[in-house]
Amino acid sequence: MKVCEYCGKKAMAGRTHRHRHSAWAQRAPKTGRWFSVNLQTVHVNAGGGTTRKVTTCTKCMKAGRTLRSA
Repeated sequence: MKVCEYCGKKAMAGRTHRHRHSAWAQRAPKTGRWFSVNLQTVHVNAGGGTTRKVTTCTKCMKAGRTLRSA
């Protein structure tokens, strides 16, 4: 499973809810689905002039937790 290396965020299970307006006697169907995380592969400074590839979510990229290499 894909996971952010900084915050540990991963895919979450949830349900979709269809809003049916046609029949009042029947309930609206709810089916399972996965909410995936927006993960990106980024080159990061690892110290000593070397870089390495990490998988991070875009929220961590915006927060400045990743120091990207130029």
